[in-house]
Amino acid sequence: MQLYLDSAKLDEIKKLSSLGLIHGVTTNPSLIKIAAESMPDKPDLESYIKELQKAFYGPLSVEVISTDRQSMYREAMLIKEKFGMHNNNVVVKIPICTAKEMDDKNWDSGLEIIKSLSLHNIPVNTTLVLSPSQALLAANAGAKYVSPFAGRLDDYLVKAYFPGTKRSKSDYFPREGMTASNSKDVGTAIQRVIHGLPNYVNDDGTVSGVHLVGRIVTVLKNSNLDCKVLAASLRNPRQVVEMAEVGADIATVDYNTIVAMAMHQVSCDGIRRFAQDTIEEYRKLFTASSQQP
Repeated sequence: MQLYLDSAKLDEIKKLSSLGLIHGVTTNPSLIKIAAESMPDKPDLESYIKELQKAFYGPLSVEVISTDRQSMYREAMLIKEKFGMHNNNVVVKIPICTAKEMDDKNWDSGLEIIKSLSLHNIPVNTTLVLSPSQALLAANAGAKYVSPFAGRLDDYLVKAYFPGTKRSKSDYFPREGMTASNSKDVGTAIQRVIHGLPNYVNDDGTVSGVHLVGRIVTVLKNSNLDCKVLAASLRNPRQVVEMAEVGADIATVDYNTIVAMAMHQVSCDGIRRFAQDTIEEYRKLFTASSQQP
């Protein structure tokens, strides 16, 4: 499974690219805002995004900001025009559905734009995917990537089934899901779910963000569709590993999560022990020779 960095900060991209840890970068309007606010002067964002492209090899996802068909298409073509010349690596992010309410008739605008862009050979990363059915529609419309938002689905499940529960953003549902055996205390409700257990916490059969990604991987593979699954909205190293276990093609993670993936308490303990145990005779082996070659 490849790793993409979820960031618009140039220093983060350069650092992780130099280590060979990332194969792509995903951005969105919120990440662009965070990067812009960290700059001392008002940024020229067109030039800045071009700098991002030069900082690594791989696709860069840039998102449209509108929700109506005509504006989304115009913005997508502008993204391609402005940033498509460098290594031809720009990917346009389009939301799967731009409806603001469940009864909104504007349900197909995202899919229409995905289809139009695919006919122009413009790669699309379909964002805000929260169900296998959405992923299936996007892939059939021609999307090159689908981005299921695993962490957001976990947030939705907690809010729906455990209202009022205080929860850290680093938390997430275990891959096997939860039961609603005690809606007042989410801690005691966490269990290893046995298939068919009553009071199954789920969203149309999906019991966790990891489960969502696994279902999408299976659906697209069984459907013979050429579309990569990009697991998004991930919260911690364990969730990243579980995404690899269920077959995600790509995981998009922020800088701090990648740092956390590299760390382990026992590794730190081992480094301290090695330093304590290094005897002087062994240390001398690494002393520079006074002889010139």
